[in-house]
Amino acid sequence: MRPPLVARTPRACVVAVGAVFATLLLAEAQERKSSMDDNPLGLSDEDYWTRPVPPMQSVRALRRARFDGVVIGAPHFASLERARIPLVAVRAGTYRQCAELDYHRRALLVAVEEERKVVHVLPCVQVADRVVDEDDDGGVEQTGYTASTDVLDLKERLGIAQPGTYVAWVLLREKVSNRVRVRVAPARGAYDDAEVRRLLREKAKEIQCPDPAPPPGEEGLPRYAVGEDWPAPPSERGIQLEALDRVVVLPEEGQAASRLRGVFRLPVRFHERYKPDVEEGAGLAALEPKPSAVVRVDLVVVAGDEPRYEHLTLRVPVYDPLPVADEGSDPEATGGFEVDLLALCPRLAQRPQTYFVYAVSGDVLAGPAPTALVREATLPGRD
Repeated sequence: MRPPLVARTPRACVVAVGAVFATLLLAEAQERKSSMDDNPLGLSDEDYWTRPVPPMQSVRALRRARFDGVVIGAPHFASLERARIPLVAVRAGTYRQCAELDYHRRALLVAVEEERKVVHVLPCVQVADRVVDEDDDGGVEQTGYTASTDVLDLKERLGIAQPGTYVAWVLLREKVSNRVRVRVAPARGAYDDAEVRRLLREKAKEIQCPDPAPPPGEEGLPRYAVGEDWPAPPSERGIQLEALDRVVVLPEEGQAASRLRGVFRLPVRFHERYKPDVEEGAGLAALEPKPSAVVRVDLVVVAGDEPRYEHLTLRVPVYDPLPVADEGSDPEATGGFEVDLLALCPRLAQRPQTYFVYAVSGDVLAGPAPTALVREATLPGRD
């Protein structure tokens, strides 16, 4: 039988979302996902609160293109007065595709507080809301096309209590949605106190950039200085991510390494800049020469065989000269990292399978970079 995809909202509908629309979606989501801030669902900002269902004129393209993935939309602007800030996700594909890569079990929300670069990673569907189809035998050739709509409350899921800008994606194992950006404004009538803003600016000047994390290895990994054999940084804002060890054999004794390399061009926030006159942490004090900044890059490691993920945070020193520190500007800097995933997260080796690795910083998401872990004992010829 065909397994149903059950939406979590009363307004959820089964939709088939066009040749032009799907072509744009596929091209932009895969080739330009770091710069995609449009609203492919065709909803106005107010629609997200009143009727969060994609309009029919934008619905037929996905079915014609046999699109398999997730499309998301969210209001461009929201006031803190709103009780909710909706994000609409549409999971589309054949019945078999949707059953084998189930949105309700596998979809992850990745959201970033853009000003602070704080990254949130959490399942789109909370455990209590998940739907399991116990009658699905998986044996029927399920070629019919379907789509279902899910509505998430960003305000509740992210704990949004302050104005700011948020960017978000949905990951479905190796599939990446388009990006959305929501600007959250103060409630109407909120008093803008110039003295508070002045105090915050002054306090920001007293905050030193964080220590590099994990600390650089004296001879081995992690490495943060871009080597001569590394790729050149992107010419535009972005991260180039590569798993240097596509398949890693885990020995019965001893350790293995799963090396991940990233080179980037990213904006540097004021709190990430090195300030010579501010006290240094122990990690910064040990660095020579001093970096111009320490940039946050988060890694999201998604399991290929089961609904599991790991969220890791890197603090990467960069050495590009930056203009005189000014909290009103965010210059871009280039840099890179090479880390061992198994050293950062040893429990990955306890569940050998293929993992899909993403890198996130500010409004940039790169990946996936796949890497597989295989036990030596499972290789052919082993007793």
